[in-house]
Amino acid sequence: MKLSVIIPNYNGRKTIEKCIDSIMSQEYKSREIILIDDGSTDSSAKIVEEKYPEVKVVKNKKNRGASYTRNRGIELSSGEYIFFIDNDCYLEKESLGKLVKECSSVDIVYPLIKLKDGTIMHPRNKYEEKFPRMSTAFMLKKKSLDKLDGSLFDEDYNFLYEDEDFFTRCGLCRLKAKYSPEVQVIHMQIPKGKNIEVGKLENFNQRIYFFKIRNKILYHVKFREYRNSINFEKFEGRKIFNDFIRAAVSRDMKRIWIFVRAVLWIFTNWRKIRREKHALRCRISHGKNLL
Repeated sequence: MKLSVIIPNYNGRKTIEKCIDSIMSQEYKSREIILIDDGSTDSSAKIVEEKYPEVKVVKNKKNRGASYTRNRGIELSSGEYIFFIDNDCYLEKESLGKLVKECSSVDIVYPLIKLKDGTIMHPRNKYEEKFPRMSTAFMLKKKSLDKLDGSLFDEDYNFLYEDEDFFTRCGLCRLKAKYSPEVQVIHMQIPKGKNIEVGKLENFNQRIYFFKIRNKILYHVKFREYRNSINFEKFEGRKIFNDFIRAAVSRDMKRIWIFVRAVLWIFTNWRKIRREKHALRCRISHGKNLL
């Protein structure tokens, strides 16, 4: 088997069929399709089991987050190449073969990702045309994962910014990436989570906001020493700090408590974070990094 297509799924009932149909209709047939269901509460996994018997459906016993789900897909894959695609996306025709061909000379290849209205979702700037930051759809050589620092997707993130962490480590560990704009993936829904703006209380979701703040802080702690090599300002550290100051001035106790929980989590897990930083430092060679 040359290619493993991995679909992380959580409550994707409305979009999963179009996603799988776009994969099944590809001209490239030397592939397996693995759907990792992350504790869905809808009928999406059952739909796939009944309608697509050739798709291997693996179910997490409970919701474990995007990082765990992707890592499990990697562990179960048997292909030389791995293609990740989210359950709310679909491929344009004749895409997989092009990606496999281009990935033969690099470690990672990634397509142009658009929303249904034509808005470009990724890459959004010249930096992202050189190296990806989003795991919505991308292909990699499985053996290239051996170049990393001993871990795949960092499961501490649960969800939100786990892809930023993964691709930052890929770049620092000198994996080569290539942007393939002639291959297009269409995202069927507006991405959730990252669109919750710091400082706004409308439709306030405490769980998502906690992960947004905690994961940005975690990223800063892990990669601050490489800030001259990566697009560090992307993570809006000053905006997070200013948001905390505004919450303190306005005595917004919900938001203050979320900041406190985020910082407490960092301190509680400090030893583990230090070990991860050390493993990455040992893996990175001297000289100019890719990012």
